[in-house]
Amino acid sequence: MKYTLDMTDVKTGESKLIKFDLDWNDGSKFWWSEGNFACDCNRAGVFSADLHNYENCNIGKNRFIVHKAILENGDEIIIDGAKP
Repeated sequence: MKYTLDMTDVKTGESKLIKFDLDWNDGSKFWWSEGNFACDCNRAGVFSADLHNYENCNIGKNRFIVHKAILENGDEIIIDGAKP
C-alpha cells in the first residue's frame, strides 16, 4: 500500500507531508532508517520532489528527519521519531 512521509529539513525548519509512490513492504522501515534512504543525499531528493537533486547533500544523517510513514489505511510507522 502507498504511504506518505512526514519529513523535516532541520536546516530550514520546513516540514512536509510527502506522498511516496511506492508500496510499503517488510523492508521499507530498514530502507528509511538504515538503508539507502537513511542518507541525507537521498532524502534531499525526496524532500525536494526531485530524486536527482543532490545540491543540498552533505553525506550523513543530520539534515533530514523522516518522523514517520503514514500508510493509506491510517497506520503510522515511526522512522526517526518525533518532531523537534
